[in-house]
Amino acid sequence: MFVKIDDCTCVAGFYGRAADGCLECKTGSYCPGDGTSVNCTANAITASERSVSSDECFCDRGYWGINNTPCVPCPESSWCWTGIRNLCPDNTYAPAKSNFMSNCTCVSGYWGADGGPCCNCPPNYYCEGRQAKEQCPDLMISDELTTQLSDCQCVNGYTKFNGACYCNMGKRPLPDMSCML
Repeated sequence: MFVKIDDCTCVAGFYGRAADGCLECKTGSYCPGDGTSVNCTANAITASERSVSSDECFCDRGYWGINNTPCVPCPESSWCWTGIRNLCPDNTYAPAKSNFMSNCTCVSGYWGADGGPCCNCPPNYYCEGRQAKEQCPDLMISDELTTQLSDCQCVNGYTKFNGACYCNMGKRPLPDMSCML
């Protein structure tokens, strides 16, 4: 008994008509073996070509959800990889659709490597977020968790004017940077 080529179907992982030559299933779709190619849901992909089932579809980076269900954008302060939502470490922030832990950067008042951990900004420094901590200028101090240069204040006996510290009225500076009557 012979089978006509028109009665043949492409095997799973391929699509099209066997008589015309089967085509390899492309990334982002699956081919169950009935000649069709079915796209994964929006924002979902497959790990490779020749996928055979919707179970092989997973959310792309920056999206999360269960295999071949609608993938939703990763919310702020999280990062999403292969459909799994991960929270950013404490005192970090990441924009929506983030896809790597390193997208979580330190918020103002903290400093540290991208992806955390983030440390409290120490006294006499200011931390605008991300990786840097900056020391307050000469004659200025600040509290822990200071977020910007303008929060650095002059030490006792000095007055702040245009971002610099000057001896209070009636006093003159000494070589050790203290003020004297």
